[in-house]
Amino acid sequence: IANQDKTSFIYGYDKNGKVVELFKLHGRENRVWVSIDKMPQDLIDAFVALEDKRFKDHKGVDWYRTIAVVVEYKFKQGGSTITQQLIKNLTGEDGRTFSRKYKEIISALNLEKHYNKKTIIEAYLNTLYLDQGCYGVKTASQEYFGKDVSQLNAAECASLAAITQAPYTYDPLINPDNNRERQLLCLKNMYEQEYLSKEEYEEAKAHKMVFTNSKDYVQTKQNTEASDEGNVVIKNTSEISDYYVDYVIESVITDLAQKLNITKGDAERKVIYGGLKIYTAVNIEVQKESLMLSILHFLLFLLLQVRQIILNPH
Repeated sequence: IANQDKTSFIYGYDKNGKVVELFKLHGRENRVWVSIDKMPQDLIDAFVALEDKRFKDHKGVDWYRTIAVVVEYKFKQGGSTITQQLIKNLTGEDGRTFSRKYKEIISALNLEKHYNKKTIIEAYLNTLYLDQGCYGVKTASQEYFGKDVSQLNAAECASLAAITQAPYTYDPLINPDNNRERQLLCLKNMYEQEYLSKEEYEEAKAHKMVFTNSKDYVQTKQNTEASDEGNVVIKNTSEISDYYVDYVIESVITDLAQKLNITKGDAERKVIYGGLKIYTAVNIEVQKESLMLSILHFLLFLLLQVRQIILNPH
């Protein structure tokens, strides 16, 4: 399956023995899978309302939209259901030809014969591209709002859904006005399709959007903790020496190659793109103390050298 690389994580421990995130590994694609049970209902409703309002009723293809697209646009515009979009996400095929569209329709009908709607929407929300190198709603939530996807409100959910149609054009960090316009359309759809009450709709419209590049954005413990990781806390990776992280990565690659009897190149791809969780024995506090001690030793050495030069100028 194309385009399904997942982000890997390296973990260590703090002075209290609590697991902390040290480093993220991902290539061009940054994807972390999240269960639909850990997504807010508003997020699911936002995408359905904006992208596929008959999602719960059709069998993979919305024939009303499909016929309209064929007659009016000859497949030169959208019309795909969420199930069809999932097929495109999984295959990487996005050509606007009758042949490709026919294959997509057959695949969508077949997919819905074997999987329920909950599984399909979960896969869709974890595979769609949302600009900034983000694949799936979890990484996008962190990128745009600095918070876990479970913490998003209706306005923020609509903002993410707005990106889908044209990721760069509706990227809220790059084109906030475009995103706002489509976000409002999404909220309007959610209200008209009875996902939001009148009060909830008005509240969501009035919500002040704060993105990670907004002047009002504040990094807090709440928006840096990954709520679905239990006792895992995200830590600033700069506190950990690069050489140690490099050592861990190289060691895991070597061990995987040996244990799985694969090439080192294949093992490296598994580490970087395989969605692994790698736990190390490093203690952040000890690591920081060791680093400070090394710096002090170095400064002392410099002072001694300067003193020697002053006392013995020749």
